[in-house]
Formats: sequence, C-alpha cells, structure tokens
Amino acid sequence: MPPRSSGSPATLSVVVTATGHLETLERCLAALAGQPAIAEIVVATSSANEDVARVVARDSRARLLQFSAPRTVPSMRWEAAWTTAGEIVAVTESRMVPERDWASRHLDAHRQHAGAVAIGGSVSLDRQSGPRDRALYLNEYPSFVPPVSAGTVRHLTGANVSYKRQALEASRDVLASGCWEPVLHDHWLAAGRELRLIDADVRYQGGMSRRDALGMRLHYGRQYAADRSLRWPWPRRAAYGLASPLLTPVILWRLRDAGRGQAAIERSWRVWLWLLAFTLSWSAGEGWGYFAGAAGTPRVF
Repeated sequence: MPPRSSGSPATLSVVVTATGHLETLERCLAALAGQPAIAEIVVATSSANEDVARVVARDSRARLLQFSAPRTVPSMRWEAAWTTAGEIVAVTESRMVPERDWASRHLDAHRQHAGAVAIGGSVSLDRQSGPRDRALYLNEYPSFVPPVSAGTVRHLTGANVSYKRQALEASRDVLASGCWEPVLHDHWLAAGRELRLIDADVRYQGGMSRRDALGMRLHYGRQYAADRSLRWPWPRRAAYGLASPLLTPVILWRLRDAGRGQAAIERSWRVWLWLLAFTLSWSAGEGWGYFAGAAGTPRVF
C-alpha cells in the first residue's frame, strides 16, 4: 500500500468475524451501515450458510471472505485484515452492535494517539438480557463493562479494537499462527508499545444456547492456553496445567469486583450459578490446552 500523503485523513477498514447466525450479523452490519468513517467492511466466516452473502451484499462497502473449511475466529480475523487497505483496521464480531459513532471514535483516537498501536473500547449489555446471557457477558468482558476509564491499559478485547496497519504488518510473524489477540497485545507490551482504552462502545447480543455457551468457554479456554504456551518448555506448561483448577476461585473473585456497582449486572443467584458453570468450563479448557495443545478441528461460536 502506498504511503499516505501528509495531511490527508487516515482510512478505516472494518473486519467482522461472523458465526453464520443471520439475525445477529444483520444487526451488526445495520449498525455499521450509517457510519461514513468506514471505507470498507470485510465479513469473514467459515459458515456454509449461503444467506450470509445476501446479508453482506446490502452494503456496497462490504464484501465477504468465506472460508471453505472451519477456521478459528482469530485466524479468520487476521486473514481478513491482510485483505483490507485502510491505515486503521478495526475489528469486531457479528455478536456485537457498534454504537453509531463507533468508527469515528476509533479513527479520531488514532489521530490523537500516534504512539498507540491498538485502541479498544467497552462492551455493553442490553438490560433485558436473561441470567445466562448476563453471566456469559460478564465472564467474557469483565474488564470492559461501561463506563470504562480511558487511558493506557494492558488488556483490550477482540470484540472492540482497532489497530494501526503498520503495527500489524510488523507483527506478521506473531500472527502467522492464528493466535488470539492477547498474544499479540502481550508481544507489543513486552516491546514497550502502547495500548489504549477509549469510550467507544459495542453492545453484546446474547441468545446463545446453553450447550454452545458452555462449549465456547471450554473450547476457547483450550485455544487460549495453547496459543499462550506455544513456545513454553514442557515443565512450565505442565505447571500451569496442574494449577488450572485454581483459576475458578480467582476468576470468580475478579468477576465479583468487576460487577460491583455496575447496573448491567444483576446480582442474582441464577447469574452466579451460570458464572460458576462458565468459569469451570474455561478452567477445564485452559488446563486441557496446556497439556494437549489446540483442538484438531477449529470451532466458531
């Protein structure tokens, strides 16, 4: 891509990873449709649902990247990012509905913070959501429940984040394995690079079945551990695997602090039973991943 001329505005590309559930994808793309800051949208999916192409075609800026074989969310995300042209690459998921000025907030933040390689935002939840959706939301996004404190951070969520293309291009070797975003972010932090959190929100869409929700936490926990420990010596992997049962009380304690004072979190016994179930699933998956590595067949939820 040719260098941008001095003083010209940066362009922003959006990558949406999609599971194939049409209703959530439709709401996500409808929210992006009215945002002029977006130059292009790439929807990446390994779903065989032919109707996905019909939904994507409604926006002239959008195109579909459809994989014929199952792919993990991060591998689809990075593959889609390489097909974009924007100086800024924003990332979200079809489960999310970005607020109406989401893209412009990300673009403005990159203009203001030239040293930040990645900029992320919050994830909110519809207050009408049921206990299972509330628990899954808090289990996945405890550090991003609004309102968030803007500034330099050590963690960003892949559901609401944007990157400077130059930083992504310089880290192709890290991304070649199809790793989840925390591995990339940790790589940058170790090199002294800056991650920032801003007030740009996406709303989580619930509705996942009980089986899928539990399976997602198990599978993604395993994938996270496999990515994280890819270059670790075996004794370190074994130590982390044996310690994985301790994750359940640690995570639940952190979730208690994250939910304190937040109107989005209903502090009922039903929510906390689901939180316990999801945390046990993640802990089991993470322990499994340290010992056995990634699953042979990728899954997208």
